[in-house]
Amino acid sequence: MITRQACADAEGAFEPVGLPLVNADGEDYEYNLYKTATSRYPQSPSAGYELLRFGRIINTEHETLVPADAPLWMTVNYPGGQGVVNLAVAAVKKFSDADFPHWTGWQLIDDDKDTHSQCNSAAIRKLRDEDRYEAQSSKLICCIPFEWEKSTIDARYKWLMTGLPWEQCAPEKTATWQIPGSQESKDRILMSEEDYGRFKQHAEALCFDSGALGSGKVWHFDPRGFIEHFRKCGWVSLSEMIQTVPSSALRKTSRDRYAWEVINSRLKTPGSVLVNHINNLNNMMRKYCINTPYRISCFLGNAVQETQWLSTLHEGGGSNLWYAPWYGRGFLQLTNPENYLNYFEYTGTSVQASLKHSLVDAYATIAAQPPAKRSNTTLQDRHFPTLPSDIIGLREGVSENNSSNISAADSAGFYWVKNKMAKYADMENTLERVSVNSNSGTKYYYRSSSFWKASAAVNLPGRINSLYSPSLNGFDARCCAYGVALAILTEDKFPDTSGNLTILFPEGYTHRKY
Repeated sequence: MITRQACADAEGAFEPVGLPLVNADGEDYEYNLYKTATSRYPQSPSAGYELLRFGRIINTEHETLVPADAPLWMTVNYPGGQGVVNLAVAAVKKFSDADFPHWTGWQLIDDDKDTHSQCNSAAIRKLRDEDRYEAQSSKLICCIPFEWEKSTIDARYKWLMTGLPWEQCAPEKTATWQIPGSQESKDRILMSEEDYGRFKQHAEALCFDSGALGSGKVWHFDPRGFIEHFRKCGWVSLSEMIQTVPSSALRKTSRDRYAWEVINSRLKTPGSVLVNHINNLNNMMRKYCINTPYRISCFLGNAVQETQWLSTLHEGGGSNLWYAPWYGRGFLQLTNPENYLNYFEYTGTSVQASLKHSLVDAYATIAAQPPAKRSNTTLQDRHFPTLPSDIIGLREGVSENNSSNISAADSAGFYWVKNKMAKYADMENTLERVSVNSNSGTKYYYRSSSFWKASAAVNLPGRINSLYSPSLNGFDARCCAYGVALAILTEDKFPDTSGNLTILFPEGYTHRKY
């Protein structure tokens, strides 16, 4: 936790108050947010998670904090020492990077009133005088005339030929001007009418129809600062998400043999899983801090494969599986009664302890049988008369393919934070190239220990330290999705046959176009 205050000797600058305060969890603070939310806000852990994450409830349509005035007490520094503040109250304003907060350096410059396409801002002059301009320049947002409007070229540039109002012009076409705020003056040669005509013709050729933009001043960002800042945005557009899905992938057919198969190509068809859930996925990733290229790649590497390349939200042949009707649903395939009921409790649904105990025991009894003897008969809903219809509806609803169903994505976010997948996704990502034999010759996929652990955390937690154990279903195929996601979302290169990082896109894979 960092508190900042305005600098007394530098207008518009902010400085930290005291040393940063470190939570008792230290570096694990974020990874433990799920545990903290369930402990502090037991009646509404999901809403509590949003309160911890954002300082307020973001998804007010689906989340209700219980009680409504539940506090968020945090220790903060202030000039007189330390105190405790309830950040949840409405009087405390909350901001994000999208607000370009001024205490992080962003500054609006709108004090330049001339229309001559020059910089005569007193605020910028002051930054230069204080030797702060270079450090601040990429975060200045300046209100100046739109530069690509043909009709305003003379108003903005004719002074090159005629001189500015504050210049003294001599007959020999020399203009003398005094540097604002100083006694220094400089001379310049005025353009001839012929030279100005050529300049104007060239400028007009660069202009375009700007509509209402061209009529006055507009806000300008420094391109470098704007791009650097917007790289923090983790929102993945439909076209970007489509590119993260491999056009072909590996499927293991025997111990050391694979099929190389073309996969789902109807990603942007109206009504498809991706089209219907693109916003839900982005909202979920924002809520659960799946907000770096490596975290997003780890998530997609699993979700894309588990949904059969984003073609379905339920496990294939689910009703015939030994753990039906509690088979996999959602983007990370919420599976078995305990996981479902934990999720429902997390979202604020009340579950009878005796019912939960009965279902978990029934599942465990079946799971303890040899695979050939497992049957879902005793797990059917009719054997649990206290199982409410609303919980059955919630279970079935996780796999509904419509944009109003947030649980398909949200349950995946629940899995992500409950199993601390981010902790593994944040580990050093060292890619290893793996070659396999397929029906289409030698093919490759790329794996890393961090992706393995993130995948095992939700699929095979008991073997998380058994690196690349064959017990994890479809890990090779997950790696196909992971590698393509890395290629789209990061600037990493992939190892070649010698282990050198020289390859821009996974070898043998075709970049899927939108």
